Amino acid sequence: MTLRRKSLTMVFEIEKPPLTWSPWVIKMSDTHTWTENDILKLLDENAVAVERGLGAIFKRHTKTEQRTDDARVFNSLGFSAFDAKRGSYYARWIMSGRHFSGNHAEKALALAKKYRKQLMDIANGGVIGA
Repeated sequence: MTLRRKSLTMVFEIEKPPLTWSPWVIKMSDTHTWTENDILKLLDENAVAVERGLGAIFKRHTKTEQRTDDARVFNSLGFSAFDAKRGSYYARWIMSGRHFSGNHAEKALALAKKYRKQLMDIANGGVIGA
């Protein structure tokens, strides 16, 4: 007795989800290498870059760190223990669809500038999530 299997060819079309929040996805070209000065200029000129940047840094935290708004793992990724509460708060604020204004916009810009090396790493293709 011989069993024969029918070959089935299935085509799946995967729909891209709507862009609701995207971590630090700004590319000039595949060959461009971002520098610290490029990042600082982008942050100064573009409030959306600040918001996406803080979200990308938050994504570098471990899942536990994201849940507890704390830095528990010494891995040089995400916010430091000193900035974890404020940085996590700002990232959640942005991910909920809101934007910064006034004093919070200034503090968010300063925080994003502080983490410019991580943002440069992300922009140049570094790991976003831990």
